[in-house]
Amino acid sequence: MKNKIIMELQAPFLLFAFTLKRINQQFRD
Repeated sequence: MKNKIIMELQAPFLLFAFTLKRINQQFRD
């Protein structure tokens, strides 16, 4: 049960981090 809550909390954070990485790559080009 606890693991499921952690996974649900991590999902938006991972998506946010992934988006930031994509934006940084676009700025470098």
